[in-house]
Amino acid sequence: MKSKPADRKVTVAGVKYNCRHFRGHIPCAPNKLRGKVCNTCDEYEKVTKNILIVKLGAIGDVIRTTPLVTAFRKKHPGCRITWVTHTPEVLPPDLVDDARRPDALGLYPVRREKFDVAIN
Repeated sequence: MKSKPADRKVTVAGVKYNCRHFRGHIPCAPNKLRGKVCNTCDEYEKVTKNILIVKLGAIGDVIRTTPLVTAFRKKHPGCRITWVTHTPEVLPPDLVDDARRPDALGLYPVRREKFDVAIN
């Protein structure tokens, strides 16, 4: 079994939980796509505000609400946006950090987070 080089090892203390790319239960995009590791990652973006948007209803309402994401990104650079909806597939993945369905699997991580702003 091969061992990882020292700079590729990550300890719990080395994980940057306050990074905008952090997913918790799965590897972040920089790790999956480019092999980045927290303790040496040059793509670290500190979360300045944690924002929750809950828009469960009709798909048209979800689509019409998406401009809020751009407004929040302008007002709060470095914010992390989590959106709970029945139709996460219509959300722009480059603007929404975490899209979740309102079921037990989707809501469990959301319940454990603290949000600075919550919009319903």
